[in-house]
Amino acid sequence: MNLKEIKDLDFKLLAVFDAVFETKSVTVAGKRIGLSQPAMSYSLTRLRAVFGDPLFIRVDNCMRPTPRALELAPAVKRVMDVLQGELLGGAGFDPATSTRQFELCMSDIGELYFLPGLARGMWAQSPGSTLRTRSMAIGELVAKMEEGGVDLAVGYYPDLDKGGFYQQLLFESVFVCIASSDNRALDKGLSLQTYKSAPHVAVAYEGRSQEMIDRHLMQMKIERRVVLSVPHFLSLAEIVPQTDVIATVPREAALQLAKSGRIRVHDLPVAAPGFPLMQFWHKRNHADPASQWLRTVVRQAFQQ
Repeated sequence: MNLKEIKDLDFKLLAVFDAVFETKSVTVAGKRIGLSQPAMSYSLTRLRAVFGDPLFIRVDNCMRPTPRALELAPAVKRVMDVLQGELLGGAGFDPATSTRQFELCMSDIGELYFLPGLARGMWAQSPGSTLRTRSMAIGELVAKMEEGGVDLAVGYYPDLDKGGFYQQLLFESVFVCIASSDNRALDKGLSLQTYKSAPHVAVAYEGRSQEMIDRHLMQMKIERRVVLSVPHFLSLAEIVPQTDVIATVPREAALQLAKSGRIRVHDLPVAAPGFPLMQFWHKRNHADPASQWLRTVVRQAFQQ
């Protein structure tokens, strides 16, 4: 690259390259850094001219990096980290004028139970910002947070208790049991014998709270008769009311599912284990004013 090309390469172009490389989408990248679609297209045209390479090719609705882009990406990331962390760290963040897209990871029941209040709190202060929620396996989540593709993970994620991640307690939850409102076997309450003999449906999702209740019951030498396993809490909304199965779930999931009137919430017949609901973020976002603001909004929404 000659001096003229270096002169043509301003920092905004590097931000465009970095955002498209991480999101694999021109639209999502534009929302993340606050540029319109025409401005993104113009910036990509300039980038391609400077480097003499297409850099990103659309394949199956995704912008895939070329070999040249893959070669450039680590250097661009280092420059952006220096700019954001060392040169612009004190630049502040104005939620009232921001058009940034924030990315959160949470379970499906978390979206139903908490997302409305969180969205209201966010838009009250930042009407131009947008929010995207995702659910993913822990390995992918760690990678995305390290890369900056996910701003926050909200819920029970014990595997994020490691170096490079921060965490903040939002509140404590507890396990309860749900059953069909028409389940006559539970008319007089949920006894330990009924709990052990009833058919159970279990939810195995990325947050892994199910492993906690499994260990707890094992320590108490209580065996459940699990006849069905599903990956999402929302599956229980139809399965439980139409069958005699019962499910052991976090209290927030139970309260959301019980709104239909077809599901009844029962206390467990044994001491119920509690567990913390946290928000997690990577050290790369710790000093970012926008991320700090988002964490405050999440804390206020979840702790109400």
